[in-house]
Formats: sequence, C-alpha cells, structure tokens
Amino acid sequence: MRVRRFLLIVLLLFTGILMGLPLALVRRDAPPQAPVAGRPEPGTAPAPASGAGSAARGSGSGAGIAPEAGTGSGAGAGAGRTGTKPPAVGSAAQDGDIPVAVFVNDQKQLLRLPLEEYLKGVVAAEMPAEFESEALKAQAVVARTFAVGRMRVFGGPGCDAHPEADVCTDPARGQAWQPHDVLRRKWGVLRHALYWRKVEQAVDGTRGQIVVFDGQPIDAVYHAASGGRTEDAVAVWGQAVPYLRSVASPYEAALRYEGKRTRFTWGELASRTGVPPEELEARLRRGRPAVDVLARSPSGRALRVRVGEAEFTGRELRARLGLPSTLMTVRSVPGGVEIETRGYGHGVGMSQYGADGLARRGRDYRQIIRYFYPGVQVRRLFEE
Repeated sequence: MRVRRFLLIVLLLFTGILMGLPLALVRRDAPPQAPVAGRPEPGTAPAPASGAGSAARGSGSGAGIAPEAGTGSGAGAGAGRTGTKPPAVGSAAQDGDIPVAVFVNDQKQLLRLPLEEYLKGVVAAEMPAEFESEALKAQAVVARTFAVGRMRVFGGPGCDAHPEADVCTDPARGQAWQPHDVLRRKWGVLRHALYWRKVEQAVDGTRGQIVVFDGQPIDAVYHAASGGRTEDAVAVWGQAVPYLRSVASPYEAALRYEGKRTRFTWGELASRTGVPPEELEARLRRGRPAVDVLARSPSGRALRVRVGEAEFTGRELRARLGLPSTLMTVRSVPGGVEIETRGYGHGVGMSQYGADGLARRGRDYRQIIRYFYPGVQVRRLFEE
C-alpha cells in the first residue's frame, strides 16, 4: 500500500511538471502585443509590403526592401550616442527580452515588444527573406545595433518624432517593421512558414549580438544596393567616420537597380527644381548642358549638380526628382533630359544586395559585417 501511494505521488508530481512546462514556455516566449497607447484611426491603410531602412540609414525598395526609407540621409553617424550599458531590468535583460517602445506609424499605436521579437519584424520588413541565411543574420545584427543605439534604456535619444517611443516604423526615421498579418499577406500562406523560419533563425542565431567600434555601438546605417561601390560617410553627411568608408561591392545581383533610366521633360524638370524652363533651354542654345554634374565623390556619386543656372547637391536633386541614387549620369534627349542611375539608397554602410552576394560566396555574417564596416567587431550586448 505504501509503495502504491508513493508511486501515485511520484506520478502526480511528474504530471504536474509536464503540464506546467508548456505554460512556462508560453509565458516566456509570448511577446506582449497589446497597444500601450493610441488607437488605430478608422480607415488606416495596412502597412505597405516593403519595409526598410531609415532616412538615417537607407535601404531600398521592393522585394521587402523599403523605398527610400532606405535611401536616407541620416542623422549623421554616431549621433546621440552616450554609450551602451546593461540596464537594471533583471534577468530579462540578459535574455534579450528588454522591452523596446515601438511607435507603429500606420496604426498610430505604441507597442512594447521584447527587443528580439521586435527585430524579427524588422528583418522581415528590411531584407527579402529569400536572401541567404548569412545575409539575413548580418541584417539582424545590424538592425539590433541600430535599435540599441536609439533605445533610452541604453542612453539613446529615442524617436524624435514620437517622444514616448524608442523607435518608430516610419522608414524615413527608423527601421521598417511588419507584424505577422502583414507578412502573411506579403509572402502568401505557402511561403510564410519557410520565410518566417529563416527570419527567426537569423535573429535567434545572433541573439544579443551588436556591432561595436572602439567599444561603442556603431551608427549602423545601410542601404539596398550600392551600384558596385559603397559611399564614404563624409561625402553624404560631411562627417568622416572610421568604419563608414567606401568599399567595393562587386557581387550585387540587383538588376532592378542597375541602369535605371528616367526621363524628365523641361516642364517636369522645372516644376521639380524651381528652375524656369526658359533658363534650361537657353543653356542648350548656348551649347551648354541644361543639367551638368559638377563634382563627384571618389565612388562616382554626384556631389554638386547644376540645373540651368542653379546648383544643387546630389542629395537635393535626388530628393527633388525621386531618383534611386546619386550614382547618376545625365544626357540630353529631345524635349528634356534622361538620367541613368545605379544602385538604390545613400550608399553608406552595408549594401543589402552586396551582403547577399558575399553570403552566396561563402562569407558568414561576421565576415560580411566586418567587410562593410571596416575595423568593427561583433560582440554580445551584455558581454563583460
């Protein structure tokens, strides 16, 4: 009798452990999705199936890479950084579950998500999921570094447009982010399981890792495609940054961004630049180009461009004309001009298509990161 009673007690205890384990896992892994503040506005359109970079960084468009939120201009490298120290938030910090306040722009909501869960939505929005796994891992580490640099718990400035948030999902100000329902629509039911697993493996496989230079998180800017060579930060933002130097990127399979030609009539050019069409035509009559690139950076990008008698920076003209990049050539055509561009984005930091090209040639994510950000190291966020 005593033996039977003992065995019954052991069985009950064992059953309780088995029943309690899934519950513990659910409590641990389930991210809090409830909005903290704000309500979605009636009629708010769903998030576009693009995703990607901030104007501060820049990624590309389409196939998961966001338009010009991806080409950005940026807050300048290293802005607003006061150092990275582990916050006093208990064991969750060591586990990567530090909450990040995310303002979801299209829904006008503030969410508090575990950092690592938030990053999965960022990677899925910022980089095509069909890219190589090592490229996705590189994107995960760079995206984590970008977020950490802005989180107030680490001494970052937060989101300037939404003071209650650390980051927002407006690609012009931060990194794109997409929730599961948007990703299911974008990828379709059949591909969703495969792609989401790849994204999860990229984030989980690099959990807690960031990019540092001289012991501090870098300003992790990136873009979609460089057109063959990345740009030096000083040429874009006027500030030299040791790890944001121009490097060759020869393996970009980004045909969609190569040799893109856009034509503008004199009227269109005048309306977008403010230069009178008569001024443009007068230059042509005098045998001078209506649009002339006056100075280029060592990577070949336009630094100064004359339109009529007015001068613009390459970035200004790109913004006014909606061009993919400043890596441009200009030629006159009947009734206007044709501008041919290569690449997409400001060209600084990691090229996403370049990262995929390196991954296809056997480079791992650490090698990819060190290639595009010379002199950096990949370290764990809470490494002593």
